[in-house]
Amino acid sequence: MDMTSRAGKEARVAMEIAIDDFNTKTQKNVTLYTRNSKGKVVQAINGAINLIDTYKVEALLGLQTLEEVVSVGEISSDARIPTFSLLDSVPQWALDRFPFLVQASPSQFSQMKAFVAIMESCGWTRFSFIYEDINSASIQVIPHLMEAIKETGVVGLGSFFPDTGSQFHDFSTKFRTKFKIEQREEENNMPGIFAVQAYDATWIAALTLSVKNMSEQTFLEISLAGVGGEVQLVNKKPAALHVFHIINVVGKYYRQLGFWSDGLGFSEVINDRATYNIVLQNLGHIFWTGRPMHTPRGWAIPIRVKPLRVGVPTMAMFKKFVEVKYDHRHHSNTCTGYSIELFKETVRRLPYYMPYEFHSFTGTYDSLVEQVYLKNFDAVVGDVSVVSWRYEYAEFTHPYTETGLVMCYTTSLTSMLTVRSLIPKVTDCETLRSSNAVVGYDRGSQVASYLVNVLGFKHENIRSFPSPEEYAHALGKKEIAAVFLVAPYAKLFVTMYCKRFIAAGTAFGKGGLHL
Repeated sequence: MDMTSRAGKEARVAMEIAIDDFNTKTQKNVTLYTRNSKGKVVQAINGAINLIDTYKVEALLGLQTLEEVVSVGEISSDARIPTFSLLDSVPQWALDRFPFLVQASPSQFSQMKAFVAIMESCGWTRFSFIYEDINSASIQVIPHLMEAIKETGVVGLGSFFPDTGSQFHDFSTKFRTKFKIEQREEENNMPGIFAVQAYDATWIAALTLSVKNMSEQTFLEISLAGVGGEVQLVNKKPAALHVFHIINVVGKYYRQLGFWSDGLGFSEVINDRATYNIVLQNLGHIFWTGRPMHTPRGWAIPIRVKPLRVGVPTMAMFKKFVEVKYDHRHHSNTCTGYSIELFKETVRRLPYYMPYEFHSFTGTYDSLVEQVYLKNFDAVVGDVSVVSWRYEYAEFTHPYTETGLVMCYTTSLTSMLTVRSLIPKVTDCETLRSSNAVVGYDRGSQVASYLVNVLGFKHENIRSFPSPEEYAHALGKKEIAAVFLVAPYAKLFVTMYCKRFIAAGTAFGKGGLHL
C-alpha cells in the first residue's frame, strides 16, 4: 500500500481491524504483514517479493494502481499466491492473464451513469473532457486545476455505503480510535470509502485462505455481509456499486443533496419510503458557480471570474444599430440598438452562463477592433464591418446583415412621377471618378480606405459626415454627388429620405456587420 496517502492510511488501519475481527469470530490465526510502497511500482514489486520469499505469505492485498496490479499480479501468479487488488477497475485482460489475481473493490462504472443522469436532468446535451496524457499534466496542471475547483458552488458524486447498521457502527468505533492513535497528523478520523472497501477486501482474502484445497476456483464465488453492504464476488470481481451520494460543494464545505440509484433515479433517502425521480432539482436548492440561484446550461467554456469586457462604439452613424447614452441618474452608459439586442439574445441562448459588461469606446472602428488584439476588450459589439486588415487584430462572427457597399443619389419629388425618371443620371463609379465628383461616407468607418484603394477616388474628393442628416443636407445642396454606405445603412437612409434619395447600381463586395 501507499501508506503516505490518505487512502493508504485508511486502508491499513481497516485491514488491521478486519484481521482482528476475523480471528476473533472464526478462531483462526491470520497474520497481517504490511509494506509501504510509497506509490512507487519498484517498491511495490520489492515488497511483494520480500513477503513471498521471506515471510511465505499465502495472499497479497493492496495494489491501488494499474502499474502495481500488472507487475505484482504477474509475480504472485507465478508463485500461485492469490492477489487481491483494491483498484476498482482492474481490466478484464489482466484478470484473464493472471489466474490468481482478484479485483476486491467494486467497480465505479455506474458513477458515469449518474453523471449522465445529472446532465440529462439539467438539460445538458454534451460536454467535453479534455486532458493531456503526459507526466507534466499530473505533476503541474492537475494540482492547480484541483485547487481551482476547490474554490467554486460544484455538484459531484460520492461513493455510498450504509453507515447506520450495527456492523458499520462497530467498525467505525474501532477505526476512529485506532486511526487517531496511529495517524495523529490527520484531522478527520471518520472512515471513508477506502477504509470500508479495504475492510471487506481483507475479509474476502482471509475467507479464501481459510478454505482447504485452495485453487483458482476458490475465489470465483464468494459472498459476505460486509460493513459496506452485501459483497458478492462473481468472476473474480465484486458486483458494481449502484447507489451514489449527490454532493453539493460550496467553497470549503459540502452538503448532501440526496442519492442516485442505478435504474431508479434521484431520491432524498435510501429506504423503503424513498420516492425516485429523474429530475435532479427535486432534491432541493443547489448552489451553482456564477449564478447560485440558476442551473447553468453547461460548461463549454472555462468559468470566468470576471465578466467579459465588451467594447461598444460611440461614433455609430445610425443609432438604430447601436447607440451609447450616458445615464446621469445612475452615472453609467446605456447601450441600445439592433446590434446590442442581437448580442444579448446570442448570449442568452448559449448553453452556459457568461457574464459581460459593456464599455463605450470613442475612436475609429479600426482602433476599436484593435483593442481586442491589445486585450483591452475581450470582444466588440456594434455595427462593425469586416475588412481584410482587421483580421490581424480579431476574428469575426458570421455576418448578421446584408453585405456590400451601396451608392443613396439625389432625386426630386417631381421626378418620381414615372419609372424612367427614377433612374439616376450617374450609375457607376467610373462616371463619378472621371467627372472629379466629390462623394461622401460615414465618419470613422473603413469606407474611406475602400473608396481610395479599391474604387480609385482621390483623397481630396471624399468627405466624411457624422450623421444621416448631414448626408441629406450635403446631397440636397449638391455639395457631394453621391454617398457610399454599407448595405444595411443604405436601407435605413433610403427609408428615412424615401422622397428625396434613391440607391443606385449594384452593391460592391464588402463584408456585412459583425459582432
